[in-house]
Amino acid sequence: MSSKSPNASLARTRLKITYKAAAGAAGAAGTSTYNRDIYLTDKDNANAAKILEMTLKARAKNTAKNYEPKQNEFSDWALNCGYSDRDTVTEAKLLSFLQDEVVNRPLRKKSKTALAAADVDLEDQILSWQSVRSYVTAIHDLYNAQKARNMNSNPSPRAAATRDFIKSLQRRDTALAKQNYADKGRDTYLDGYSEAQLKELCIAIWRAGGGASGVKTACYLRTLLDQLLGHYLLARGGDRRAGEMSDLHTFEFPDEGLTPCFPLIMTMRGSKTNQFGRLETMGAFRNKDPFICPLNALGSYLLYRWDLTEEAFPDFSERSRWYNIRLLLSSRASGAATGVAASTTTGVAASTTEELSYSTQLEWTTKVFKMIGLNSTKKTHLPRPTGAKMAALKGIPDDEISVAGRWNQTQMRGCYLTCLPHDFMRRMAGHPARKGCFEIRRAAVTPPDELLTMIWPELDRWEGRFGPGDGHINDLAASGFCTLLRHLREVILQDSVILRAAFPNHLIWTHRVFHCDAYAAFAAQVKAAGGLDDGTEPSLSTRILEAMPELADNLQGINSQVIHQSRAQDSKLDTMTQALAETRQEIVETRQEIAKTQQTLQYWSSGGLTFELKMTPTRPGQPPAAAVVPVLPQTPPSTSSTTTTTTTTTTTPTAMPPTSSSSPLDLQHPQPLQQPQEHPPLYRMRRDLGTVEQLYREWTQGLQGCLAIRELDRRYGNRWRRGRSDEIQFYSLRSQIFREIERIAVTDGVTEVIAMRRLQGRQDSGHWSMDKLCKVLRAEAKKRGEERRHRHQTTSMTSMGRF
Repeated sequence: MSSKSPNASLARTRLKITYKAAAGAAGAAGTSTYNRDIYLTDKDNANAAKILEMTLKARAKNTAKNYEPKQNEFSDWALNCGYSDRDTVTEAKLLSFLQDEVVNRPLRKKSKTALAAADVDLEDQILSWQSVRSYVTAIHDLYNAQKARNMNSNPSPRAAATRDFIKSLQRRDTALAKQNYADKGRDTYLDGYSEAQLKELCIAIWRAGGGASGVKTACYLRTLLDQLLGHYLLARGGDRRAGEMSDLHTFEFPDEGLTPCFPLIMTMRGSKTNQFGRLETMGAFRNKDPFICPLNALGSYLLYRWDLTEEAFPDFSERSRWYNIRLLLSSRASGAATGVAASTTTGVAASTTEELSYSTQLEWTTKVFKMIGLNSTKKTHLPRPTGAKMAALKGIPDDEISVAGRWNQTQMRGCYLTCLPHDFMRRMAGHPARKGCFEIRRAAVTPPDELLTMIWPELDRWEGRFGPGDGHINDLAASGFCTLLRHLREVILQDSVILRAAFPNHLIWTHRVFHCDAYAAFAAQVKAAGGLDDGTEPSLSTRILEAMPELADNLQGINSQVIHQSRAQDSKLDTMTQALAETRQEIVETRQEIAKTQQTLQYWSSGGLTFELKMTPTRPGQPPAAAVVPVLPQTPPSTSSTTTTTTTTTTTPTAMPPTSSSSPLDLQHPQPLQQPQEHPPLYRMRRDLGTVEQLYREWTQGLQGCLAIRELDRRYGNRWRRGRSDEIQFYSLRSQIFREIERIAVTDGVTEVIAMRRLQGRQDSGHWSMDKLCKVLRAEAKKRGEERRHRHQTTSMTSMGRF
């Protein structure tokens, strides 16, 4: 409420009358009877009135803009009703005003928080409880002003009756939203975008801006930067519009990695929740993906502004020449890019200091959202809550998110996050609490479309029917539920393999999907993947992730230490170079030990694996360190897929040297044991496989329900192909591919899947057949062997020469 409002004028009039009446009474009684307490009270009231006027003038514009119409509406209503105390605020009068004028008022325009579906007329909708509460807040502010001016001696109008009234409106709104079919997907994870959609949005903006005119190109780049700042800095739309060049800076974050780290840092001293100049800081790292990197978007936008338009590069000679330049230019500034804009007395173009309007920001945000069909009840504010939700999905702690978004915990959880206890959900579902260990083997086999379409056939006709575009259904809840149904179809088929074996007489199995030939083949694949004993024994990678989480930390610590030392001691470059080389060699050896550990764990995966705590020596003079040690079962080990014996009675695993004392695992190696004889199956390897990926699947998983080649080698050695020369020759040629995959995995320290994909990429780039690839790999292996022998001979001769 400003000092020019009718309420303020009326208050000053009342104050003058009260003061004159008190002075007249004191004069009539004589100076001797004038009570000093009355004088001091009058003085305090006058000062309070002055302070109130000063406070009202310093109030935020949006607050005054929101309060004054409601307060004037209350005053007009009270005067029209003929109250003897005019517009003096009381609780009874406030409740009467709300009931007569506010509660049942129909909507005047469409609201984002409407209590009904989009097709319900505005006349049939009423104000929500949040709008009614805003009236209570505004009128309570009028009561505080009257109280400060000594014009109101009544208790606060926001008492028990008013609070209970608001609660009753909340219950009413809940019932109305259900009755009018309000979108239940609003404010959930559906009311936003995924990381893939964010990238799609950025790519669409780049493409649209590339073929646009100069002005529109600048607007597209501005919108791209606007979206990424909102997502990664969790900044409000108003904060982004008000941002200035002088609010940005950076400095190096040490020990972040091999690449120097200079994040984007933005400061802010005024916002919706910070109107008192408190310093707030936001930051974002450079993203691995350039399409969604905020630093790249910022650099591209500034490159276009300063090098491809008439906007001059900032003059940093004086603060007044660049401090007020906006980060996001207004439409007038973008339109002036083709010519030289007028300058102010400070030498800065006037248009570059003009704040981007909300209407322009909304217009371009809506425009780019339509490019990819992004549907949400929010527009300019969407990146802030969606960024917070995406961070929660990545497992980032709530306190980190609250610091990034400058929230308190209660406000963040209530307004922005869907509070999902991720650790609780993992543990209750039988998975390890550590992130990254979620594993369901039967889910690795994707059902064919032939089976999926037989379950809920009507579901497929709703594919692509939801969205904000013309002819689409604007219903977030329906879209999310259909997505759930599509996932449930896969769950039903994958779990049915186990459930049918447990409950073979259940009526649900009479569904036609369980009696077609495609289901029989699918069930065989699930069984071969280990779906029947899923959950009893995690995979090798999961067990390593659980048993050795400190290994990655140790490697990272070594790496960070080397980087820090190499940067801090430039004067000892030679010494540090040698230390760096030794450390790298240790890392390579550690990776090799990890690979050997994986092989040993794989040998014993079928027989189970337990761990015990063992004390291992560390450096001289230090106490021994505890390490997790696998206790091997008393069952015969089996060979890996790359080791083939020539005997018919025993199989021996590849010899592995003991690990060093600093290794997290101190492995005990198995001894050759007698393996029982078993009649091997007559399996013929597929000759029609044309890619490395297909061969890898046959080798590790098996095709069409047959045992994998690795499993055949593990169980029967070379007996399953003995006596068949064509099979022996074909196996020897194709095994070269798998040996190359293992070599890449050990050398580069990656998983077999990644190594397989690298080899597949090499085949694709060379346009080679499988036979050609095998021959190339065999020649390369032969060449590496000759080089090793040559190095060995050279080393031996050098050693003999020394002596």
